[in-house]
Amino acid sequence: MALPSGAPTSSAHARRILDQIKKKNGFLSENTLSSIPQKERREVEAALLAKDIKIGSSVLAYVQVPQIPRVVTR
Repeated sequence: MALPSGAPTSSAHARRILDQIKKKNGFLSENTLSSIPQKERREVEAALLAKDIKIGSSVLAYVQVPQIPRVVTR
C-alpha cells in the first residue's frame, strides 16, 4: 500500500506534524504541566477548563438553535 501524496515519510516527520497540531490547538502535555509549580499549574488548568467550557457551550448553543420552518408557496 503506497502512502498518499504528502504523507509523512518518517516517524520524526510525523512527530513534527503532531507537535504542530498540538500547538495549534492549545494542547499541553502532562509532562509540560508537571514541570509547572503546583499553584501555577492549578491556575493554568482552571483557565484551560474555563476555555473548554466556553467552547463547549458555544457548540451546544449552535446545535440547539431551532430550525425555522420554511414556508413554501406555489
